Amino acid sequence: METGEYHLEIAHTMQAGRDKKYLWFTVNTLLLIYLAVVGVCFAQTDTLYLYEKYVELNGRRFNRVEDGFKTGKWKEFNIETNNSTLWLRSGEDCHWHDIVSTEYRPLKQGEYNGIEILMSGTDGDTINGQIYYSGYYIKIVNQVPPHKFYVSGEGVYKKNKKTGKWFYFYEDGNIKKVIRYKNGLPKRNFDIFRPDGTIMMEVIKIDRQNWKINKYTETGILIESKIRKINDLEALY
Repeated sequence: METGEYHLEIAHTMQAGRDKKYLWFTVNTLLLIYLAVVGVCFAQTDTLYLYEKYVELNGRRFNRVEDGFKTGKWKEFNIETNNSTLWLRSGEDCHWHDIVSTEYRPLKQGEYNGIEILMSGTDGDTINGQIYYSGYYIKIVNQVPPHKFYVSGEGVYKKNKKTGKWFYFYEDGNIKKVIRYKNGLPKRNFDIFRPDGTIMMEVIKIDRQNWKINKYTETGILIESKIRKINDLEALY
């Protein structure tokens, strides 16, 4: 091989190497961009949207109400209620002390997400030449961010009554209980667990009206056993 051909082959080899590095860089860059976009989309769809006749989560609709009846797939939510904020503002000789409490619910006609409604307030009290205003506002929000709620139960409603298998959860996602319903009432035995997974309570069906409740310590020792009517157990199911 002549010297010119040898140098040309080296140049082609180096160019091929650069092309491979560029291709690898491009592919990885596009992959990172794709993952970033997808990640943003997932984060955005984690928001819970509250509407009058349904809720929306992860792009899907639940909790539909038709002709006043709950129907279809349903999710129960535990939404944080401690949402008060104190706003302190001052001007040259004026001061504002406002308390704003957030209320998560569907919007009514004429409202928008984040609207603040004055519930009560003062026209201004003069103290030592300074004017103080105070107000209590309710901030209406129908978009609940992920850190403000968790799914506490999920199952199906049929004609306003729970039906089939329902799952209930603690905030960390651990199972609290699993109940099988018929016409809104439990149809068989079920257990209630503590957040650590130990059995806290057994609910045992004797007949349609009478159920036995067994309570246990964290170490599994039976400490109480009583028989109750189904109408007295609503808090358990």
